[in-house]
Amino acid sequence: MEKLFRSYTILLLILLLTITGIISLQTREINLREKDLSQEELKRLEDTSRVQLELIKKIPKLGFNNLVADWLYLQFIQYFGDTQARNHTGYTLNPLYFQEIVDNDPRFTGAYFTLEPATTLFSGMPQVSVTLMNQGLAKMSPQQDSTYQVWFYKGITELLFIDSPSLAKKSFEKAAQWSEYHHTSNSFNTGIRAREIADFLATNPDSTKARASAWLSIYVYTPEKVVREFAQQQIEALGAKIIPTPTGFTVKFEDK
Repeated sequence: MEKLFRSYTILLLILLLTITGIISLQTREINLREKDLSQEELKRLEDTSRVQLELIKKIPKLGFNNLVADWLYLQFIQYFGDTQARNHTGYTLNPLYFQEIVDNDPRFTGAYFTLEPATTLFSGMPQVSVTLMNQGLAKMSPQQDSTYQVWFYKGITELLFIDSPSLAKKSFEKAAQWSEYHHTSNSFNTGIRAREIADFLATNPDSTKARASAWLSIYVYTPEKVVREFAQQQIEALGAKIIPTPTGFTVKFEDK
C-alpha cells in the first residue's frame, strides 16, 4: 500500500510539474504577444503550442482528465481568439485541441459547439469533426444536457460539408429524439428544426430547403461574426433571405 501511495504521489508531482511548466511557457507566450511579432516568431509560438499538446497526450492524467480537458479548452479559446497570429499561421491546431479534449472528457458538450465549427470551417476538416463527434456521442446519454445539440451539429456538418444527406438525416432524427428528454425552449426549437430538416431529406435528399435551414442554424448559433456572414451568403446563394420573426429567424425563398 505504501509503495502504491508513493508511486501515485510521484505521478501526481510529475503531472503538477508538467502543468506548471506549460503555464510558464504560456505566460511567456502571452508576454510576447503584447509586442509586435514577426511571422517567424508567431510560427515558433505555434510550434510551442503543438509540443504542449503532444506532451499533454503522453503524461498520466491520474484521474484528472476532466480538469485537463477544461484547461485545454481555455488554451484553445486563447489560441482560436488570437486573430493576428491565426492570420499568419492558420488554424492547424484546432483539430488537435478537439482530439485531446474529446479524449479526456468526451461528455464535455459545451466544448463541441466551438471546436466543431472551428475545425470544420476554419481548419477545413469536417470529416475530423464528424469522427470526433461520433467518438464523443458514444459516451453520452440523451438525458445529459445539450447532447441533442451535438447530434444537430453533426447533422449540419454531414449535410453541408460531408455531402451525405443519408447520414445527416439519421443525425437530425437523433437530435429530435434526444431533444424530447429536455424541456427548455432551446430543446423544443432544436427538436422542431431537426425534424423539419429530417423530413425534407426523407422526401428530397438534395433539398434546397434543408440546406437553407441548416445554414440558418449556423447563422443563429455561431458566436463568430465571420461565420455568421458566411452562412448568410450561403443562404442567399440558395435563393433565400433571412427574415426576423418574433421567436427568432426563418428563411424565405424568393418568388421565381
